[in-house]
Amino acid sequence: AELTRLVLLGETTQSELPGESGTRVHLSQICERTRGLLRAMNETIWVVNSQRDTLRDFASYVCKYAETFLQSTPMRCRFDVEPDLPATPCDVGVRRNLFLAVKEALNNTLRHSEASEVFVRIHREGPWVVVGIEDDGRGFDPASADRERNGLQNMIQRAAEAGGACSVMSMPGAGCRVQFKVPVTGPRRHPLNWFARKQERPPFPPSRPLTAQSGKNSRSKDSSS
Repeated sequence: AELTRLVLLGETTQSELPGESGTRVHLSQICERTRGLLRAMNETIWVVNSQRDTLRDFASYVCKYAETFLQSTPMRCRFDVEPDLPATPCDVGVRRNLFLAVKEALNNTLRHSEASEVFVRIHREGPWVVVGIEDDGRGFDPASADRERNGLQNMIQRAAEAGGACSVMSMPGAGCRVQFKVPVTGPRRHPLNWFARKQERPPFPPSRPLTAQSGKNSRSKDSSS
């Protein structure tokens, strides 16, 4: 609430200054950074909120974030979410790492894909939750991509920390599909540290093709940004 008041105060003060005033520029920067801090705090509160810790809540939050993130762009945001996702508790580490990985994927799509449509898909596969970010953009060759510059390493690391994996499938001119597959309950933890993660998590099922056409036979929620 106090951060919101700061933004409103800054915007009010900015509107009262002459258009050529250099102070307007500084106030605009202060307001924008405060909005960014407010968004980050809201995300942190969501992650630790025990009343919003289910798989259903996660899917709802991700869809809302994606729609807001892309609403001022020419990209159309479409959702393919499994109907009747259960209110299964979702591990706080899974929520945090998976959400940050999805943010990275959406940011890459916006910056590099030149796509007209972006699909956000959320489904279950047994004890796993599968989140896919798919676009119809220009694509790229993953083998020659700079993993650090494009955030690929960050996405892979986030998925691993959640006890799962990240796969990136793309070809020049054929769009891109990023898929995260993690256990809903997260990796088991040692009292002092995580260990033997590969032996303790459920067997990793084979990936199914995830394309724009795969959503035609499922009930989906479409939204234009």
